[in-house]
Amino acid sequence: MTFYSNPEYDAIVEQQTLTDDPDERLDLITQALQIEARDVPRINLFYMVSNIAYNKDLNCKVCAGLESYNWSEFSWN
Repeated sequence: MTFYSNPEYDAIVEQQTLTDDPDERLDLITQALQIEARDVPRINLFYMVSNIAYNKDLNCKVCAGLESYNWSEFSWN
């Protein structure tokens, strides 16, 4: 968000980087996103479409947490 400034938002974002507790971090991120949604309403003009095909014989050890895939990470059974 270019030129966005809110001291409360900034403090929460900074605080979430300093905690190791995942529940506390989720709560802080939720608070920050609520402030952002209130202050900076927006309308998505488009959505990215992704097509994914699955095959039980295709394996990828690192793909579960990725949003995009590098086909070199896959192997066949």
